[in-house]
Amino acid sequence: MRSLLFVGLLLPLLLGLSSCEEDTPPVERDTIELAGTMEQSMTIPVNTDVLVSDNLTIPSGIELVVEQGVHFQVSDGKAIILTGRLKINGTILNPVLFMPAVDGELWYGLTTTSNDTIFSLDLNNAHFTDCLQGISIHGINASLTGVKVSNCLTYGIICSNDNGTTITDLEVFDCEVGVSLESGSNALVTDAWLHDNEIGFWSTSTRAVLRASIIENNTNTGVRSDTYGDSLQILDNTITENQTGVMFRYGPEVVLLGNTISLNIRGILLVSYQRSSLVLHENNLLENEQFAISYESDINPDFTVPLDISNNYWGTTDSAAIAEMVIDAYDNPGWDTLRFVPFAMIPF
Repeated sequence: MRSLLFVGLLLPLLLGLSSCEEDTPPVERDTIELAGTMEQSMTIPVNTDVLVSDNLTIPSGIELVVEQGVHFQVSDGKAIILTGRLKINGTILNPVLFMPAVDGELWYGLTTTSNDTIFSLDLNNAHFTDCLQGISIHGINASLTGVKVSNCLTYGIICSNDNGTTITDLEVFDCEVGVSLESGSNALVTDAWLHDNEIGFWSTSTRAVLRASIIENNTNTGVRSDTYGDSLQILDNTITENQTGVMFRYGPEVVLLGNTISLNIRGILLVSYQRSSLVLHENNLLENEQFAISYESDINPDFTVPLDISNNYWGTTDSAAIAEMVIDAYDNPGWDTLRFVPFAMIPF
């Protein structure tokens, strides 16, 4: 009897709570308009819609702070141009959004033009979508955490001459190039998910690090290196289900260490490189359809000293089976000899 009475008293209370939840009114949003060159620093409050009707410039000496839940709606072809300071305070549950003002249009993107490293870009939980290029970082100190970029006609993120940019917890998809690190960039990209682009990660003339990231389902190449005068470290990543997992073009110092390169059509493609500075060890090279490692064209081989690619795991301990995955001078006299022994007996 008491239990029935308890349920009878509790049920109306639960129904009442449910009714309150269903009747919770939507969040009220204020709307402001910004365009032209900002004349003073400002903070955009929580859950505000910002209409950007023309190019918006944040000039030197000016700081724009953006609180969580702000939605930027940018007119077709227009850009947000940073030479001052921009701080985004989005949260996981209430990110800051950057989008076109009209569905089906493309705004330009966020671009920085300063060469003064005291200026900064600090993005936390910001989402960029439907733009020509997402975030363009040039010559500034930048920190990006929890950023998502999608559906960009060219680059999701591009960095050059930056002052130690750090990018973590990043997702980029449906772009021509997910992340492009160019001349003078020493960016650290970690815990990224670069998927369903044409090229996931592209490095040219950088001193960069790509670490602990997933690069998958990119239609052309997962990771491409075209470094000419600096170094690139590719460490502890999963590079899978791309047309080509990793492509090396040039590169005086490229380190490929601790990665799993699997289920790509082509695993590692060597186009041109300085063989003495290519470090390729402690990787898992598994189930790539055409080959684990091969060449695109003749590269003036040095037959006296084979290229050392030892201490990798190939998914088997059968040396004859591994040799079938390695396409080198034994298959084409215009290519280098690749020495894969000793090889690892268990995965890394």
